[in-house]
Amino acid sequence: MSDRETDQPTMHGQGHPLLDDMELEERLRWLEGFAIDHDPATGEILQKASAAPDANPKTRVGGMNKLPLHLVPTRPLAHVALAFADGGIKYRPYNWRAEPITSSVYYGAALRHLFSWWEGEDVGPDCAAHHLAHGICCLMMILDTMGTEFLRDNRPPPLGAHSELMDELASQLEALRDRRVACFDVHDIAEPRK
Repeated sequence: MSDRETDQPTMHGQGHPLLDDMELEERLRWLEGFAIDHDPATGEILQKASAAPDANPKTRVGGMNKLPLHLVPTRPLAHVALAFADGGIKYRPYNWRAEPITSSVYYGAALRHLFSWWEGEDVGPDCAAHHLAHGICCLMMILDTMGTEFLRDNRPPPLGAHSELMDELASQLEALRDRRVACFDVHDIAEPRK
């Protein structure tokens, strides 16, 4: 039985938990700048190149060793720009670079935007942009100020490796699935009293 058939992520050597070594190598080559030509309409791969995407000197000299900013989707950035404009009107553009910010304030704000979106609200009554874009802005401001005097990092002291705790708790899900507890849905709710 393959890893995909069991839906259980595993590590292949030093690879990726969800990809076999061949898939991982192909994706890493693509990230490093090797060309994969595809049909824009269907997404079908037409040709896999085994060398640089072109023979241009810029590509050979260093174009393939730069940060792959071409991987960042631009559509969400338009929403983020609108959220930054909204925040700039309310609080001044780049205010977080003029006066220090506090991690907990922006973490809390990001969570409020994410929770509002999760509960079905796309745009808040006092917002001009999507909640997800405002949440991204909050996190970007923390990232922008990390390692500078403009971030007051007041995260609580760590109690251990959080990732390991998440993995341990996730491993307990299988035992919960085996309990076979009856599930209720909207049809199980009694009619409201009159």
